[in-house]
Amino acid sequence: MVEEPPEQDPENEVEAFFANTFAEILGLDTVSVEDNFFEIGGTSLLVTKITLAALNRGYELNYGDVFKNPTPRMISEFIAKRDSSQSEDESKYDYSKINKLLGKNNLESMINGESEDGLGNILLTGPTGYLGIHVLNELLEAESGMIYCFVRSRGNLSGMDRLKSLLFYYFEDNIDDSIFDERLQVIEGDITDFKYFENIMNLNIDTVINCAANVKHFSSGTDIEDINLGGVINGLRFAKMKDAKYVQVSTCSVAGESIDNFPPLDVNFNENNLFIGQGVDNQYIGSKFLAERAVLEAAVEDGLDVKVMRVGNLMARSSDSEFQINFETNGFINRLKAFVTMGKAPYEMLPDSIEFSPIDTTAKSIVALAKTPKKCTVFHPYKLSFTALSVNSK
Repeated sequence: MVEEPPEQDPENEVEAFFANTFAEILGLDTVSVEDNFFEIGGTSLLVTKITLAALNRGYELNYGDVFKNPTPRMISEFIAKRDSSQSEDESKYDYSKINKLLGKNNLESMINGESEDGLGNILLTGPTGYLGIHVLNELLEAESGMIYCFVRSRGNLSGMDRLKSLLFYYFEDNIDDSIFDERLQVIEGDITDFKYFENIMNLNIDTVINCAANVKHFSSGTDIEDINLGGVINGLRFAKMKDAKYVQVSTCSVAGESIDNFPPLDVNFNENNLFIGQGVDNQYIGSKFLAERAVLEAAVEDGLDVKVMRVGNLMARSSDSEFQINFETNGFINRLKAFVTMGKAPYEMLPDSIEFSPIDTTAKSIVALAKTPKKCTVFHPYKLSFTALSVNSK
């Protein structure tokens, strides 16, 4: 008979508070300070109750903090170390070389530099995503090289079947099976495992375009970081070995948040910036921020030709208003749905602008900007908002 490990008693007031809070929220008699909230019945929706309870008690605890610290003991230790925030850690990193690189990212470099006529043979990751499938279509229309796509199988569907079904869903009038023989090759692959890159070392690849992303903002595991950062590191390693251009699809959300007016809300975050003191504690934003940093490090340290495309709020096509097939997973749509369901919206949001980036024109922009001169590294291919608000305030 295997004995259950003894329950861990709270060692301080904070541990006791969160152990009791977990028990109250989940309807349990007792909770150990080592119990993982998500393993004993907790859900992402119930996390808000923890943060509200913490706020009422005077503890500073954000939604994402619970995912990173899912036990009462870990939350207690996190609160005790709160002064060592991520933004402060980031400020210790030496950004001087990256800032120097971004200082050359200007109109003069665009005018005087040499653009490329084409992207050659391309490795495209994330082609089954809403943006990825439109980038693939644009590559088929605008480029002449071979396109190799990493696609994972899912259930009974092979990677080839998944990609074919999406191509015909979005571009039925433009796609036929001949492209799979002449222009397009599907490779079963996962960017989080470098062995899949090793399997294609024999291929002639000139450009890597990474559209793969985990767009969840919080997770109790490491799946967000595994794809958004680990996948990028693997892709960069492959690009270095093949001496290929690397194009990273990022997000304008890396502008992060202004906390206590630092950085000031009126500071404009632009294509010459990476870190200006913004808060990037959110798992998704943090992973995309660190991915950008890794990409720009590769340019500085290895001379790799890189492009970073910070896209905005991806919406329906401008050509025919076709929207994404899995629209119910779209964060912006779900936010609007929540406002409609409640019949209310935050008062402070009323003067804010809303930015819509048509998916087809965004894809065209990414492919075109990928061919710009080497000194041109970071772009914001998204439609400007109706009112002049800084990215930091969104």
